Amino acid sequence: MNGAQLMLEMLASAGVRYVFGNPGSTELPLTDAMVAEDRLEYILGLQEVPVMGIAEGYAQATRQPGVVNLHISPGLGNGLGMLYNAYRAGTPLVVTAGQQDRRLRFSEPILWGEMVEVARPWTKWSAEVQRVEDIPAAMRRAIQTALMPPTGPVFLSIPVDVQQQEAPSLDLTPPQPVNPLLRPPADELLRAVDVLATATNPAILAGSRVTESDAISELVTVAETLGAPVISEPGTTHGRLGFPCTHPLSAPGLPLWAPDIHERLSEFDVILAVGLDVLRLYVYYEPERAIPEHIRLVHL
Repeated sequence: MNGAQLMLEMLASAGVRYVFGNPGSTELPLTDAMVAEDRLEYILGLQEVPVMGIAEGYAQATRQPGVVNLHISPGLGNGLGMLYNAYRAGTPLVVTAGQQDRRLRFSEPILWGEMVEVARPWTKWSAEVQRVEDIPAAMRRAIQTALMPPTGPVFLSIPVDVQQQEAPSLDLTPPQPVNPLLRPPADELLRAVDVLATATNPAILAGSRVTESDAISELVTVAETLGAPVISEPGTTHGRLGFPCTHPLSAPGLPLWAPDIHERLSEFDVILAVGLDVLRLYVYYEPERAIPEHIRLVHL
């Protein structure tokens, strides 16, 4: 079994069904190995942007990792904007790209580049596999990291010669995603309950992590118990909220600019922020606080 076959074995053992890609010469060992791998299907795209978008949509819809195969540095560059989107949205993508033969590294061959550093700002983990023996561990960590809450994309650069090398007998234990969910400290929960129960005019700010956690029904219950309007995270900051839009407590989404947010929230005395960052603002700087000073904030 060579390095490319090891990659596919680890993906298949994790339950992955599709690889979305736009390959080239440095990915040929992987595409060759796909011919004999009936557990996986390669979905070919004409350019990296739609490939990344399709993979992200698949991952969001199925809550399974979207696996992407790009063509070395230019391919990663073409897909970088979509990688940014996946990072901001917390989408579990496993993005791979072939790299030039390691023996050519110091001659800087055509299409070569330091992809790990390029991808690092917009991934949870970015690495290059230097030995065929490390492919199973690298794939295992990549899948587990992408799926571990808070979910997000990862990147692996895999040189073409590493893909071609025959591997010794290795540990092919499938990835075991870890769910790190822990119950918050009881005293903090009671403190939050007290703040919410004594509110005279509460509101809820809700983001996409509520949807990802299958907690919409619980959010409805909390909103109805408090009589609090639910204000969704704006789509511009990658908010995806499934709170029923026909529910009487469904409120228009949050604005983007600090003064507008301040004005929108000023009528409330307590805010429960759940499933979103507080707060990712838009382009223009404004010294005014987004959340008015009189508001008590409970952030979950």
